[in-house]
Amino acid sequence: MAGFKGDNGWSNDLSKIREIVTKYLRDWGLDSKFQGIMLNDKGEPQVTGDLQLRIEQAMNEMIAEAQGRTEKLLLEHWAYVRSVVAELLRKGEIRGPRFEEIGRHIKQKSQNKNWRGKGPVHVSCSDFLK
Repeated sequence: MAGFKGDNGWSNDLSKIREIVTKYLRDWGLDSKFQGIMLNDKGEPQVTGDLQLRIEQAMNEMIAEAQGRTEKLLLEHWAYVRSVVAELLRKGEIRGPRFEEIGRHIKQKSQNKNWRGKGPVHVSCSDFLK
């Protein structure tokens, strides 16, 4: 994402994503293009050369698709994201019931007949600074 600076948490997340996608493609055979991979004596997949490149390409495609879906979802619910961030900055944590309360508030605001605007609901951070 533009302007995002990675850190150890981000690096760890990417590592976990790659690990899960590798298992999905190579170990679990959930993509028909990679079913029937030979195993060595220890039961580990034997992946070399062209197959490794194809797995890497498929992995990158899956990660890019997931990133696109995630960005779309975040943008569609940006008012909610901003409200949660405001709450986190103020209190340091949020529990399940508060997430639900924020969601209800945004939904009510978007259904208000006096609300004039197109696109996402604009909720100010002050709406949640109780």
